[in-house]
Amino acid sequence: MSTATSSGQDISEAEIEQATRSAIERYFDDCRGRIPTFIDRHFHYPGAIETNRQAIGWDMMRAPINLLWAPVYALACLVKFLVRKRARLKWLYRLMDSVPAGFTTRVQQHISTLIQVELLNNGRPGLLLEDYLVEALEVVYARHIQERSITNALPD
Repeated sequence: MSTATSSGQDISEAEIEQATRSAIERYFDDCRGRIPTFIDRHFHYPGAIETNRQAIGWDMMRAPINLLWAPVYALACLVKFLVRKRARLKWLYRLMDSVPAGFTTRVQQHISTLIQVELLNNGRPGLLLEDYLVEALEVVYARHIQERSITNALPD
């Protein structure tokens, strides 16, 4: 199956898939390359102090409560696993699925935001992966336009 472009040129599904895979690989390679700097900045001195400063306040209560809640959550996950394919026990599965993992701490929120903004988006607003995908697909489209113009320029 192929996808027609606005110029009438066909771009195959395989080319689109290859461009998409290539863009995703480049994106995650770049993310992996940022990990050492990210770790140094936020989990070694002095960045670790700022990360741990987030724990002051209600997190001092949330963390121990989460620790005590962990066996309850583990049991709920085990029950969900055991009853997942039993039609008569769907109600139990849904009940266990509604058991929360615990309280979200400010440290978790802080680290999640840092990962999203600095590691995955390289400090830029928006979705960086989307930029990689658009760039890769534009290259495929441009190559097809160029090939079409060369083909049309050749005498019949």
